[in-house]
Amino acid sequence: MKIIKKFLKYSLIWIIFFVAINVYMFLGALIPKNLIEKNIIDSSFILLQQGDYREINNFYLDNYTDALMLNQEYSIDSKNPVYSYMASLKNYDPEVTEKIYTDSEYANNLKDFKPAYVNYQVWSLSKMIDGKLDIATEYARYWHGWMPIYRVLLIFFNINEMRLFFLIIFLILLVIFMHLMKKRFGRVISLIFAYSLIVQNYFITAISISGVPCYLIIMIASIILLTKIDKIKELGLFFFIIGCLTSFFDFLTVPLLTLTIPLFICVLYDKKTENKLNFLQLIKYCLLWGIGYGITWASKWIMYDLIYDKGIIENAIKTTKYRVSNRISYYYIFLILIEILKYAGVGIELLIVKLLLQREKISFENFWKENKLFLFITILHFAWYILVSEHSNQHYSIFVYKLKTGIILGILLIVNNMIKIQNGKDVELKCQSQKK
Repeated sequence: MKIIKKFLKYSLIWIIFFVAINVYMFLGALIPKNLIEKNIIDSSFILLQQGDYREINNFYLDNYTDALMLNQEYSIDSKNPVYSYMASLKNYDPEVTEKIYTDSEYANNLKDFKPAYVNYQVWSLSKMIDGKLDIATEYARYWHGWMPIYRVLLIFFNINEMRLFFLIIFLILLVIFMHLMKKRFGRVISLIFAYSLIVQNYFITAISISGVPCYLIIMIASIILLTKIDKIKELGLFFFIIGCLTSFFDFLTVPLLTLTIPLFICVLYDKKTENKLNFLQLIKYCLLWGIGYGITWASKWIMYDLIYDKGIIENAIKTTKYRVSNRISYYYIFLILIEILKYAGVGIELLIVKLLLQREKISFENFWKENKLFLFITILHFAWYILVSEHSNQHYSIFVYKLKTGIILGILLIVNNMIKIQNGKDVELKCQSQKK
């Protein structure tokens, strides 16, 4: 009976969420194109100067996807809002377009969209604005929940101004996050989280609008946890909702971090309070996050096929199989390990300095008992790289590399925990000797 009640509760919450996101997408699609036209044109000119991929610190700013997102915004027809937000068209102009390809037809006719010029998403945006593309395509596999928010911002900002806006938001969120972490768990833990985010290009993510939604979810969810965790009665429902929001807003960048970073916070809180969290509860939270993510994503496919019968379910399944096909490149495995050693190594060196200054000791005693949950969460990131192998290979240097945030964070939390274990034991022994 208890399971049935919980199922009904989660079902009702998801139905309310499903209705709300469709109303939200509909309202966003009603914003007329002329309100955003100037800033879309300005943004196109900026991106043409930069190209599809702009190298920063040996990684790339994803102008390719940013141009695609701006293209989709400009392709929305406010006179046909339901189809516009459901189909998520690109290269569409009702006065110019002669043919619209479905997702699967687009994959089979790439020659119509890719010119010899390598920067073809930036190129496509420019040519579409100039009215020189008469073939459009649907991109209905994702919800594209970012569209209404970005559409409002494009009324006021071009892409450079949007990037500055998000950079300020990211800075404010990080300051709030670090303050709350310090208040809950101390300065060292706060610095460990900040370091792990920053060395994996937290601030560079702010200037790539494709990566912004995922990180906003990470930071806002973490801040909510840090302020309300002792009042949240059902953490499983919290992770279910986070999974739903991630599926809705994210463009399949680093969705796993919206699960793992809040999980690390839950483990830290549990160690400070009840110390009752176990593997089964962590697995439960992971499953509920996955269910929320999965049903939200699948609901778009089902609804779109029921209304328009475009074969999106079949195409989405094929794409999913492709994303998990093959093995992750040995080159990327090597690169991941080298970068983990590099960044985690620097973090460990800083913790060792702390150890020496405070005359603490490091211990492997009770290592498994004290760190097994941190290890479990850390391993999830390696599992993602392996399971979603094709996606990892294709997009590693653009955004997938940022999953190492969770790996570096896990390693540093484990090392710090080992220092604290030994130090705590020393304090206890000293107290006992003083009593004798």
